[in-house]
Amino acid sequence: LLPAVIYLVVNLISYPSLERINASVFTAISQLKVLSTALFAVWLLGTHVSGRKWRTLTSMVLGVTLISWESAPELSHATHDHSWVDVATLDYLVGISCAAIQTLLSGFAAIIFEK
Repeated sequence: LLPAVIYLVVNLISYPSLERINASVFTAISQLKVLSTALFAVWLLGTHVSGRKWRTLTSMVLGVTLISWESAPELSHATHDHSWVDVATLDYLVGISCAAIQTLLSGFAAIIFEK
């Protein structure tokens, strides 16, 4: 029952994420499910992951970071208030955060389902 509830939350979180970031960034972040599954497998199941696989996963994280960085909205310097972040950037960060939470929950559910 727990994996089903987690997958329900994962699907519900994906909607606000896709409203705020484009589909290519969402897909790139979703590819990090492999990393989150590996992390939870090591932590919860005691699985051994070789150094070569960790290097590969690190390369994947760097790729996702570059894609997310390049598609981030430009900071508008013409804002009238003196806040440090504008609405578009905040909206983008909420979308990225929702996608990251969705990715972590999906990896966790996969390992709970294994257990």
